[in-house]
Amino acid sequence: MELSDGPQLRFKNPPLSPDIIPAGIHLTGEHEANYFHWVCEVLPRLHLHEKMASETDFPLLVSAGLNKNLYDFIDLVCSGKRELKYLDPGMCHRVAHLVYPSDTSRILDVYDRAPSTESTYLPVPLLKDMVATIKNSAALREEGSRKRIFVRRCSGYRKLLNDVEVEAFFVGHGFEPLDPGELSVRDQIALFSKADVIVGPSGAALTNILWCRSGTKVFVLHSDHPFKKYPYWDALARVAGADIAYISGPRAHAVEGVFEVHDDFTIRLDDLNIVIESSRPFSESPVNPHI
Repeated sequence: MELSDGPQLRFKNPPLSPDIIPAGIHLTGEHEANYFHWVCEVLPRLHLHEKMASETDFPLLVSAGLNKNLYDFIDLVCSGKRELKYLDPGMCHRVAHLVYPSDTSRILDVYDRAPSTESTYLPVPLLKDMVATIKNSAALREEGSRKRIFVRRCSGYRKLLNDVEVEAFFVGHGFEPLDPGELSVRDQIALFSKADVIVGPSGAALTNILWCRSGTKVFVLHSDHPFKKYPYWDALARVAGADIAYISGPRAHAVEGVFEVHDDFTIRLDDLNIVIESSRPFSESPVNPHI
């Protein structure tokens, strides 16, 4: 599909696969390759289907070529009992008996205003139940020291421009820097479930808030653009029972126009002292939730 002058939408039929799939469960999504969208939009559909369905022999129809971690989540939700059928995302596929689990989340691509209840909905009770299932399947062990984690953002847009200085600041205060994308699903769940304090730029890696213990302190670094994604992280914090706060910094104005919400930004190091001061229980050191 492409947009041309007019405006007009032009549709081009993809090549048709010669095979007809006898039966399968639809498990793809528009932004499925993104960790956040997979965990918060695609997986809840599967989890709800598994709780309601009586049949167990239908394969899951998934796009080929996704990150292995995304497929590994399926095993944690289904206990490994579902066959996966990998589909070429560039082709049209025919299915004789197609099961389509309903969407449970609503995350629209909105760039002209901040997210609201009209454009954003994450099913907190369903996500809580799904997280409990995943944690149980992952067989987490409680032993191990508590951690302070600085989450790196390794992306080409919405970059924290002074990330080296910010990371050095937190390393100097005993934080462990990590890129969750380099870890397995089970390692991510284990690490974040042991965290006392988590801080990092807004991005898909912060989806790991879901695995936190109740009372974990989470600080999200944002640009000062008015269309910030507070509802996403607020909802995930409610799922985990985490205490969440936001620290904003000036945007770079390197991106203008419809996608300026994805502009790069910096964070003033002096503003980060509140994270260190708040390492004590929140009752001892209150934090403005929207700095």
